[in-house]
Amino acid sequence: MNINYIILAHKEPGQLCRLVEKLSTENTFFYIHVDRSQDITPFKDVLKDKSNVFFLSKKNRIASTWGSPGLVKATLQAMRDIIKDNRSGYVILLSGQCYPIKSNQNIAEFLEKHNGCNFIEGFELPDYRWPNSSIRMQFYTFFLSSEKGDFITTPSFFDLSVQKILSVGTIKKYLKIFLNAPLKTKVLFSKRRFPKELKPYGGMQWWALPIETIKFIIKYVDENPAYSKYHAFTLFSDEIFFQTLVHNYCTKVKNSIMFSSWSGIDVSSSPTTITTDHFEELKQRKEIFARKFDFEKDQKVLDMIDQYTA
Repeated sequence: MNINYIILAHKEPGQLCRLVEKLSTENTFFYIHVDRSQDITPFKDVLKDKSNVFFLSKKNRIASTWGSPGLVKATLQAMRDIIKDNRSGYVILLSGQCYPIKSNQNIAEFLEKHNGCNFIEGFELPDYRWPNSSIRMQFYTFFLSSEKGDFITTPSFFDLSVQKILSVGTIKKYLKIFLNAPLKTKVLFSKRRFPKELKPYGGMQWWALPIETIKFIIKYVDENPAYSKYHAFTLFSDEIFFQTLVHNYCTKVKNSIMFSSWSGIDVSSSPTTITTDHFEELKQRKEIFARKFDFEKDQKVLDMIDQYTA
């Protein structure tokens, strides 16, 4: 079975190279998106001898600000490249800070055994796991710069009382939005509504989907441009966009095959960086991949995983 990896990278070319080398077999292909804010040269240099590695073209690279729809756009473009290249088998979405905790043989056997299943987390929204889901679904999010957390979420004018609209705090917020994104502010004159034909689902960004599902998603997006237009203002749309489509339209759906440990549940929380202290726990996990690893903080844990999965 062919396995096509989409990797979203924004740092550490050496770590990306190690991930690719670890996963490389005669049946694997890598489609890599390097954030447009980064110099792509070091990434290409470390992988220049890999014939199964394909970087997204310059015109298709996205500046994927934290929490913005950029990662969805980058993922969709990689999916299009995979379809264009007539790939088969599975497509697996990873970040440059993911790493397999099972061997390549285990990965291939697992996918063969569960061929046709969609591995993507999904829970119907609203849900207790996301206390801020109403903000994601009903509010407009405006990203003001490439800095992490530099965004404003706000409802439309029609979802606010006159008193709130005229308050000093609200006026300052709207003024800041207008100064940073004047052409986008017209959306504030209409209520934001999730597409009525779909039930919203949320879940972890990372997934493994059969090529048939990938083709369906691209077809749906092309035929329903309003869906992407809606998500242009969704905070962390990468945790809703694909989850909603798969859980609405696909029947064979299982949970994600990615392990991550979270230190908090608020909007600014991030997964815990995995170190050697977590190795014994990794050995017990049933998932195939884990994140996030940091080359600068702890490379030894990767050595331990390699030895364990050899």
